[in-house]
Amino acid sequence: MLTVPGLVDAFMEADDIPSDLIATNESLRNSYTPSHLIKKNVPGKRIDYVMYHPGSRVQVELKKYTLPLSDRVPNFSFSYSDHEAIDATLLVHRKEVSMSCIDLEQKKSILEESVHILNEALNRVHNHKVVYWLFASVLLVILVISLVLDTPFGYNVLFNILKTLVTVLMIFSILMATIWNNIERHAIISGKLAMDVTLKRLNVNKCL
Repeated sequence: MLTVPGLVDAFMEADDIPSDLIATNESLRNSYTPSHLIKKNVPGKRIDYVMYHPGSRVQVELKKYTLPLSDRVPNFSFSYSDHEAIDATLLVHRKEVSMSCIDLEQKKSILEESVHILNEALNRVHNHKVVYWLFASVLLVILVISLVLDTPFGYNVLFNILKTLVTVLMIFSILMATIWNNIERHAIISGKLAMDVTLKRLNVNKCL
């Protein structure tokens, strides 16, 4: 999130942030935090961010980072939200900022690793498709056999329930092998193509 698009996390740029202002969710000072977490003194999580992109001709300086809201709504016993608000003051300057070779190499390294991970994901998606088709084929054979065979005497209800269950599982397997598998594959391919384009652009921008 930070390296490839070139974003800057305001929290990481700030200095001397008090420990009680780090968590933005399940904070110990928030009324919506579950009581068992407060009793265990679990510090909470930082899952809300202020990020900014300086750009090639703009320099951004962080002047202030804080959680501006009070622990409770005035005159009430509850907090404003289970997520803390973030207040970041940025000072923007017009300035030429060149990207270093180290930044370029780091971006390329992360992108190459990400492409490798997506290639592995494509292989897993293909394997899942094969498994679902095999499962659907086995269930189809079982269903055909159950239709050909006579229903055992006294087990009509149970036999019909089993046939229904086999039919449902077979349809589910077919849907997973076709529609859902294609959705997953196309999502991975689109992300991989975007990374390939970015990699080609970075390879063109050679450092001197």
